[in-house]
Amino acid sequence: MTEYSESHRHREHSFRHYTGAVGLIFLGERPRPKSGEEIRDIASKTEFFEEGRFRAYYEGGTIEYMPRTLVPDAISEALARGLLLYKFQIGDDPPSPFRSLDPGEYYTYVDFIEGPDFQQGRWVGRIVNSLGRVACTVVGIEAKQLNDFHMDHREDHSKPQIDIHGLAAEGSPAEQAAAEGGFAAAINWVDVLMGWKAYNDTPMGGVGCRKDIICIPQEQ
Repeated sequence: MTEYSESHRHREHSFRHYTGAVGLIFLGERPRPKSGEEIRDIASKTEFFEEGRFRAYYEGGTIEYMPRTLVPDAISEALARGLLLYKFQIGDDPPSPFRSLDPGEYYTYVDFIEGPDFQQGRWVGRIVNSLGRVACTVVGIEAKQLNDFHMDHREDHSKPQIDIHGLAAEGSPAEQAAAEGGFAAAINWVDVLMGWKAYNDTPMGGVGCRKDIICIPQEQ
Protein backbone atom coordinates (compact mmCIF):
# COMPACT_ATOMS: atom_id res chain seq x y z
CA MET A 1 0.00 0.00 0.00
CA THR A 2 1.38 3.43 -0.92
CA GLU A 3 1.89 6.15 1.64
CA TYR A 4 -0.86 8.30 0.12
CA SER A 5 -4.24 6.88 -0.82
CA GLU A 6 -6.47 7.81 -3.75
CA SER A 7 -8.12 10.80 -2.10
CA HIS A 8 -4.86 12.76 -2.18
CA ARG A 9 -4.98 12.75 -5.98
CA HIS A 10 -8.41 14.39 -6.01
CA ARG A 11 -6.79 17.70 -5.12
CA GLU A 12 -5.92 18.28 -8.77
CA HIS A 13 -9.64 18.29 -9.66
CA SER A 14 -12.33 20.87 -8.94
CA PHE A 15 -14.86 19.84 -6.30
CA ARG A 16 -18.51 20.88 -6.27
CA HIS A 17 -19.67 20.71 -2.67
CA TYR A 18 -23.43 20.85 -1.90
CA THR A 19 -23.97 20.85 1.87
CA GLY A 20 -27.60 20.35 2.88
CA ALA A 21 -28.71 19.40 -0.63
CA VAL A 22 -30.56 16.29 0.64
CA GLY A 23 -33.00 16.43 3.54
CA LEU A 24 -32.93 13.78 6.26
CA ILE A 25 -36.25 12.67 7.80
CA PHE A 26 -36.89 9.92 10.39
CA LEU A 27 -40.27 8.35 11.15
CA GLY A 28 -40.91 5.91 13.99
CA GLU A 29 -38.61 4.80 16.79
CA ARG A 30 -35.01 4.12 15.89
CA PRO A 31 -33.02 1.21 17.39
CA ARG A 32 -31.12 2.03 20.57
CA PRO A 33 -27.34 2.51 20.22
CA LYS A 34 -25.24 -0.61 20.71
CA SER A 35 -23.41 -1.12 24.00
CA GLY A 36 -19.63 -1.37 24.18
CA GLU A 37 -19.84 -5.14 24.58
CA GLU A 38 -22.13 -5.41 21.55
CA ILE A 39 -19.68 -3.34 19.51
CA ARG A 40 -16.82 -5.64 20.57
CA ASP A 41 -18.89 -8.67 19.51
CA ILE A 42 -19.63 -7.04 16.14
CA ALA A 43 -15.90 -6.43 15.69
CA SER A 44 -15.13 -10.09 16.44
CA LYS A 45 -17.38 -11.11 13.51
CA THR A 46 -16.27 -8.36 11.12
CA GLU A 47 -13.85 -8.99 8.27
CA PHE A 48 -11.04 -6.43 8.11
CA PHE A 49 -9.04 -5.54 5.00
CA GLU A 50 -5.44 -6.58 5.64
CA GLU A 51 -4.17 -4.98 2.44
CA GLY A 52 -5.44 -1.62 3.67
CA ARG A 53 -3.37 -1.70 6.87
CA PHE A 54 -1.91 1.78 7.46
CA ARG A 55 0.68 2.96 9.98
CA ALA A 56 0.55 6.65 10.89
CA TYR A 57 3.36 8.43 12.69
CA TYR A 58 2.28 10.90 15.34
CA GLU A 59 4.25 12.98 17.78
CA GLY A 60 5.10 10.58 20.59
CA GLY A 61 4.31 7.29 18.84
CA THR A 62 2.57 5.40 16.03
CA ILE A 63 -0.90 4.01 15.38
CA GLU A 64 -1.67 1.10 13.05
CA TYR A 65 -5.10 1.35 11.40
CA MET A 66 -7.02 -1.32 9.53
CA PRO A 67 -10.30 -0.67 7.64
CA ARG A 68 -13.14 -3.13 7.55
CA THR A 69 -14.49 -4.50 4.28
CA LEU A 70 -16.98 -2.27 2.46
CA VAL A 71 -20.63 -2.03 3.48
CA PRO A 72 -23.51 -1.61 0.97
CA ASP A 73 -25.20 1.79 1.49
CA ALA A 74 -22.80 2.50 4.34
CA ILE A 75 -24.09 5.94 5.32
CA SER A 76 -27.71 4.70 5.40
CA GLU A 77 -26.60 1.76 7.54
CA ALA A 78 -24.78 4.11 9.93
CA LEU A 79 -27.87 6.32 10.20
CA ALA A 80 -30.18 3.40 10.89
CA ARG A 81 -28.16 1.19 13.24
CA GLY A 82 -24.70 2.62 13.71
CA LEU A 83 -21.58 1.30 11.99
CA LEU A 84 -18.20 -0.16 12.90
CA LEU A 85 -15.62 1.84 10.91
CA TYR A 86 -12.15 0.41 11.59
CA LYS A 87 -9.83 -0.96 14.25
CA PHE A 88 -6.50 0.43 15.38
CA GLN A 89 -3.59 -0.72 17.50
CA ILE A 90 -1.65 1.43 19.96
CA GLY A 91 1.82 0.18 20.84
CA ASP A 92 3.81 0.66 24.03
CA ASP A 93 3.97 4.47 23.75
CA PRO A 94 0.58 6.09 22.97
CA PRO A 95 0.92 9.16 20.72
CA SER A 96 -0.10 12.52 22.14
CA PRO A 97 -3.52 12.62 20.37
CA PHE A 98 -4.34 9.34 22.18
CA ARG A 99 -2.89 10.17 25.58
CA SER A 100 -6.10 9.05 27.29
CA LEU A 101 -5.86 5.51 25.85
CA ASP A 102 -3.74 2.61 27.07
CA PRO A 103 -1.75 0.41 24.67
CA GLY A 104 -3.91 -2.21 22.97
CA GLU A 105 -6.51 -2.78 20.24
CA TYR A 106 -9.51 -0.49 19.77
CA TYR A 107 -12.57 -0.26 17.52
CA THR A 108 -14.17 2.93 16.21
CA TYR A 109 -17.97 2.92 15.96
CA VAL A 110 -20.26 5.75 14.82
CA ASP A 111 -23.93 6.56 15.54
CA PHE A 112 -26.20 9.39 14.46
CA ILE A 113 -27.71 10.90 17.62
CA GLU A 114 -30.85 13.04 17.33
CA GLY A 115 -31.22 16.20 19.39
CA PRO A 116 -33.88 16.54 22.12
CA ASP A 117 -36.16 18.66 19.90
CA PHE A 118 -35.67 16.36 16.86
CA GLN A 119 -34.60 19.39 14.82
CA GLN A 120 -30.90 18.67 14.86
CA GLY A 121 -28.56 15.72 15.16
CA ARG A 122 -24.87 14.86 15.34
CA TRP A 123 -22.57 12.02 14.41
CA VAL A 124 -20.97 10.67 17.57
CA GLY A 125 -18.18 8.11 17.59
CA ARG A 126 -17.16 5.77 20.37
CA ILE A 127 -13.76 4.16 20.83
CA VAL A 128 -14.23 0.70 22.35
CA ASN A 129 -11.38 -1.45 23.71
CA SER A 130 -10.94 -5.21 23.40
CA LEU A 131 -12.82 -5.73 26.68
CA GLY A 132 -15.94 -4.06 25.31
CA ARG A 133 -15.57 -0.90 27.36
CA VAL A 134 -16.08 2.56 25.89
CA ALA A 135 -12.72 4.30 26.32
CA CYS A 136 -13.80 7.71 24.95
CA THR A 137 -16.22 9.45 22.60
CA VAL A 138 -15.46 11.48 19.47
CA VAL A 139 -17.46 14.45 18.14
CA GLY A 140 -17.04 16.49 14.97
CA ILE A 141 -17.41 13.45 12.68
CA GLU A 142 -18.45 14.09 9.07
CA ALA A 143 -20.20 11.73 6.65
CA LYS A 144 -19.69 12.47 2.95
CA GLN A 145 -20.85 11.02 -0.35
CA LEU A 146 -18.32 11.51 -3.14
CA ASN A 147 -19.68 11.08 -6.68
CA ASP A 148 -16.74 10.61 -9.04
CA PHE A 149 -17.46 10.64 -12.79
CA HIS A 150 -14.62 9.12 -14.82
CA MET A 151 -14.40 7.54 -18.24
CA ASP A 152 -12.62 4.32 -17.30
CA HIS A 153 -13.12 1.66 -14.67
CA ARG A 154 -11.03 2.31 -11.54
CA GLU A 155 -10.67 -0.93 -9.58
CA ASP A 156 -8.68 0.84 -6.87
CA HIS A 157 -11.74 2.99 -6.10
CA SER A 158 -13.63 -0.07 -4.88
CA LYS A 159 -11.11 -1.16 -2.23
CA PRO A 160 -11.40 -0.23 1.47
CA GLN A 161 -9.09 2.66 2.27
CA ILE A 162 -7.92 4.73 5.22
CA ASP A 163 -6.41 8.13 4.53
CA ILE A 164 -4.67 10.23 7.18
CA HIS A 165 -4.54 13.99 6.74
CA GLY A 166 -4.00 17.20 8.68
CA LEU A 167 -5.77 20.49 9.03
CA ALA A 168 -5.21 21.61 5.45
CA ALA A 169 -4.04 20.41 2.05
CA GLU A 170 -0.29 20.19 1.58
CA GLY A 171 1.14 23.43 0.23
CA SER A 172 -2.07 25.42 0.65
CA PRO A 173 -2.34 28.89 2.30
CA ALA A 174 -4.37 27.22 5.07
CA GLU A 175 -1.46 24.88 5.82
CA GLN A 176 0.88 27.86 6.10
CA ALA A 177 -1.53 29.57 8.48
CA ALA A 178 -1.76 26.38 10.56
CA ALA A 179 2.04 26.20 10.70
CA GLU A 180 2.20 29.75 11.99
CA GLY A 181 -0.28 28.75 14.68
CA GLY A 182 1.79 25.73 15.68
CA PHE A 183 -0.53 23.08 14.16
CA ALA A 184 1.55 21.93 11.18
CA ALA A 185 2.81 18.71 12.77
CA ALA A 186 -0.64 17.54 13.84
CA ILE A 187 -2.27 14.68 11.92
CA ASN A 188 -5.84 15.34 12.89
CA TRP A 189 -8.25 13.37 10.70
CA VAL A 190 -8.88 9.85 9.45
CA ASP A 191 -10.93 9.43 6.25
CA VAL A 192 -12.43 5.94 5.88
CA LEU A 193 -13.96 4.65 2.65
CA MET A 194 -16.96 2.66 3.93
CA GLY A 195 -19.09 2.03 0.85
CA TRP A 196 -18.75 2.03 -2.94
CA LYS A 197 -21.07 1.65 -5.91
CA ALA A 198 -20.32 1.80 -9.65
CA TYR A 199 -22.37 4.03 -11.95
CA ASN A 200 -22.69 2.63 -15.48
CA ASP A 201 -23.67 4.67 -18.55
CA THR A 202 -23.58 7.98 -16.67
CA PRO A 203 -24.59 11.25 -18.37
CA MET A 204 -20.88 12.11 -18.37
CA GLY A 205 -20.27 9.05 -20.53
CA GLY A 206 -18.35 5.94 -19.53
CA VAL A 207 -18.33 4.85 -15.90
CA GLY A 208 -18.36 6.65 -12.58
CA CYS A 209 -18.74 5.64 -8.96
CA ARG A 210 -20.07 6.74 -5.59
CA LYS A 211 -17.99 6.61 -2.43
CA ASP A 212 -19.37 6.75 1.11
CA ILE A 213 -16.68 8.36 3.29
CA ILE A 214 -16.67 9.02 7.04
CA CYS A 215 -14.11 11.44 8.45
CA ILE A 216 -13.12 11.19 12.13
CA PRO A 217 -11.05 13.72 14.13
CA GLN A 218 -8.22 12.10 16.09
CA GLU A 219 -7.77 14.41 19.07
CA GLN A 220 -9.07 12.56 22.14
